[in-house]
Amino acid sequence: MPARKLLTGLSHVFRWSNADGLLASNPTLTVDWPAGPQAYSLTLSRQFDVVTAISADRRTLTATWGGSGSPQMAISGDQPAPVVLQSIGLVGAALRVVRVVTDDGTEGTLELAEPVPHPVTMGQANLHWLQRQCIIPSIDQPATPTRNIRWTIDYEALDSFSIEPLQYVRDRDVLHVVAMEFATGLSDGDLLGYVPDLRARPQGQGTWKLQRDAALDELVGLIKRRIAPRHEDVLPGRQFARTHAYLAAAVILDGTSVGGQDRTALATYYRERAVAELDNQLSLIDWQDLNLNGEVEPAEVDVAASQQLARQVGSTLTEPAVVLFATDHAPYPLERARVTDQR
Repeated sequence: MPARKLLTGLSHVFRWSNADGLLASNPTLTVDWPAGPQAYSLTLSRQFDVVTAISADRRTLTATWGGSGSPQMAISGDQPAPVVLQSIGLVGAALRVVRVVTDDGTEGTLELAEPVPHPVTMGQANLHWLQRQCIIPSIDQPATPTRNIRWTIDYEALDSFSIEPLQYVRDRDVLHVVAMEFATGLSDGDLLGYVPDLRARPQGQGTWKLQRDAALDELVGLIKRRIAPRHEDVLPGRQFARTHAYLAAAVILDGTSVGGQDRTALATYYRERAVAELDNQLSLIDWQDLNLNGEVEPAEVDVAASQQLARQVGSTLTEPAVVLFATDHAPYPLERARVTDQR
């Protein structure tokens, strides 16, 4: 996953979830801003619910809602919510909730992206929602674009079943404050327009957002390799929508099969088309946001040639950008021998 990006002048909701186990307490996010470090408490997006029954196929949970009420707002249709189911006979099963099937305000049923790992004799189980969040106000952020601002989260993970200390963990990465985040605007409808032969979405997903996000990460990496030391956010992202679509198709098709036919070769084909389309688009770029203020100014037009965005990467050579010709400031005299009748 690439570094998080915050937009100048806007507050940001920082969402985070731990990989394994439950947490002993709410951890603290520490951001090393240029003006000095700032701490933010990461609180649970939702309190735990009580599971009273599991369906025969182990894909649906019946639950009584906890202190946070209905979980409708905790679940996004394009990204299942991470949870841990804790009960007797079930050692901290890590699951993902896809949607709320029924809800009467007090209890309801939840559909899982994957079934509970093994049969469980149900008594009572707690469903812990893992996502935590905090708000980073715009006043804390630099007023101008700034990169590689380090953030750190130290926390203690507990065993999901025994509640014994499991490990002490430090999660650390960087974030960037930018004027314009790179985005292609690719939707599922656009993706089907570019690649109409895609099959049904993966089980447990309402959209291809996870695959589009993975493809966007790959696209950003390809662009950064070609325009280094500049970053992808100096370019308008929508012109790369076709490239993004081909990479998303490759992510969706890679390692799958239909009717016994391996589609890995088809995934390779779409990835090759994506690289060709990317090189073509980079050769046509006619502006960059050189001062990173999110606006295109007269001095930033027609800079692709002077910046030589087309670069050789491995065996892939992008198309040359624009060939510059020297401008003559004065005409050169042309002398030629006079031809007379005497030869």
